[in-house]
Amino acid sequence: GLVAGERVAVLTTTRPEALVSMLAAWSLGLTWVGLSPRNRRAEQRHVLVDCGARVLLAMTRFGEQDLEPDLASHEAECGLKILRFGPEFDSFEASATLDAGGFRADIPAVIVYTSGTTGRSKGALISHAGIAFRASTMLEDRFGDLRVRTLVDLPLNHIGALSGGVAHALIAGGTLFLRERFDAGATLALIAAEKLNLLGLVPSMASALVAHPAFAASDLSTLRFVNWGAGPLQKA
Repeated sequence: GLVAGERVAVLTTTRPEALVSMLAAWSLGLTWVGLSPRNRRAEQRHVLVDCGARVLLAMTRFGEQDLEPDLASHEAECGLKILRFGPEFDSFEASATLDAGGFRADIPAVIVYTSGTTGRSKGALISHAGIAFRASTMLEDRFGDLRVRTLVDLPLNHIGALSGGVAHALIAGGTLFLRERFDAGATLALIAAEKLNLLGLVPSMASALVAHPAFAASDLSTLRFVNWGAGPLQKA
């Protein structure tokens, strides 16, 4: 029942359903608004009301946390239609294609909310052109003709994961590996097993990788670029 220009909110970790919902929303001319299950109910409510979302696509559990009380509250008090999915990843045909007949480049791709450190968080409208420009210029200026193989384990409701890992893989072509939360040991193992060539992270993640017992013996030979933000890296 949504029409072009409306907003669809998605409460999820970094998992396949998040990316599928984003591409589906774009194909219908909708704006995707990400929510984190780590946010408190009041924080979620602020975003839902502020962006004017009519539909919320939401996971029902986050680890041991039951998210249903929050969902029921949003449903009752905001009049939202909520589409729920469980803790297990849904299966879908990798060869399936999305109908982009309703795609509208003039409609914002996503709304990313600020941290709210100096007041209530504010929604920043990010255009399709903005995401594509940032990713394409980074590829041209820094990574060249890299056929991207990268891990995305940062929250998709933040601009770093969207305009970095996701957009790089979509524009350059390549392979995305998604993980719901950062794990230093698993990241080192994945780099070796899947021959990752690009890694995006924040300084605390880089420190955890270097400090991990398996770091010295890990095969990082395929890793060509490490892209980081949100602060300076500490000296080893």
